This record gives sequence, C-alpha cells and structure tokens, in this order.
Amino acid sequence: MFTRTFTALLEVILLETDSSKPFLTDNQTQTWIDWTLKYLQVETDWRGYVPVKGWAHGIAHGSNLLAAAAAHPKITTAQLQQALDVVANVLAQQKKPFLDDEEERLAMIVLRVSQNPNHATGSISRFFNETNIIRWNDYAEHTHNNEAYYRVSSWKRLMMTLYFMAPSMQPTLLPLVTKYFQKMGYLD
Repeated sequence: MFTRTFTALLEVILLETDSSKPFLTDNQTQTWIDWTLKYLQVETDWRGYVPVKGWAHGIAHGSNLLAAAAAHPKITTAQLQQALDVVANVLAQQKKPFLDDEEERLAMIVLRVSQNPNHATGSISRFFNETNIIRWNDYAEHTHNNEAYYRVSSWKRLMMTLYFMAPSMQPTLLPLVTKYFQKMGYLD
C-alpha cells in the first residue's frame, strides 16, 4: 500500500516534467494518463495517516496524480471529463469521513480540469450541478445513514475549497454551498 501511493507521487513528477519539458512519446503519455484515470477507481485503501506506519493517503496521492494528468497539455477533452467523473465516483463510494484533507486534493483535480484549455465549455458547471443533485438525492434517500452524510459533507468541503481557490467558480458554487447550509439547518 505505502509503496503504491508513494509511487503515485513519483508519477506526478514524471507527468509534471513531461508537461513542461516533453520527453514521453504521445503513446507513452496517453498510457500514463489512462493509468491515472484508473488509479482512484481501483484504490481500495482509503486510510490517511496510519499510526506507527505513517501516511497511506491513497486517495490524496491518487488525487495528486490525477490533478497532474488533468494539467497535462496532451490530455483530451474526453479524458478531462473522465477525470471529473472519477471525482464524482470517489464521493459516491465514500463510506467513512475523510480525515486528512482528501477533499482538498480531490478539488485540485477539478481545478486543473477547469484550467486546461482542452476542457469542454460548460463541463465544470455541469459537473457541479449534476454531482450536487446526486449527492442530495443520496442524502434524501438515506437520511439515517452516516455514509450518505459523509458523502454530502465531503462534497460541501470540496466546493468550499474551490470557492476559495478559484474565484471564477464562486458564482456557481455560492448557491450550492448556501443550499448545503440551508438544508442542514444553519441558515434560514
């Protein structure tokens, strides 16, 4: 586990270096990007810090890797959409609360997709609106299920992270975050 997640960080360096000083062939680049799109979908160890052993951080390091891929100039529009789908899928699979800033790492994927000129117009707004509906439907269907609460809470934290990191997203995010606080009884 620890070797796998820290290897992902080495792969971040590889992709970031290739982004600025290309050395991979197009085929190699696509292979790496395809692999990064699968990493978070198959990661089963969601622990952050493990006492005595140290950082496992599979979701965080996998997010760093996918964010690096999303920033790569050779990633395709379809792959950028897949990256957003991976973020939504991680939230859909969550069973316990994140404890070690995993939401912030997931938010970096969305940020990098939004900054890549290859992303489809409207894909970020669509991602926010569709994921918001899915998270709230899940919560409404499972109101006495802590897992559904963890998912909607992580979704709120991801949006709040982007609200502060990407001011251009604020008009889209403010109503969604406000809705969270209203539904949870913090606002009228």
